[in-house]
Amino acid sequence: MYKEDGFGTNQACMAVCDPESITLADPPCLRQIDTRIWPEEKKLHFVLYFRSWDLWGGFPANLAGIQLLKECKA
Repeated sequence: MYKEDGFGTNQACMAVCDPESITLADPPCLRQIDTRIWPEEKKLHFVLYFRSWDLWGGFPANLAGIQLLKECKA
């Protein structure tokens, strides 16, 4: 999207879960990853949206996965 439309778009947002997860007793904590490249900085920014913080269960795995995603995108 950034290669085709350029920087400054607010449409590069990734939903992490599927629609059926809303009915789960324990839905995923990480819900959305929004990415932005501001034209004046030309740096990729990730804005994360968490439903809650599962500090011991999901948080370390989420951070590791997000770091791998950042490295891939950069």
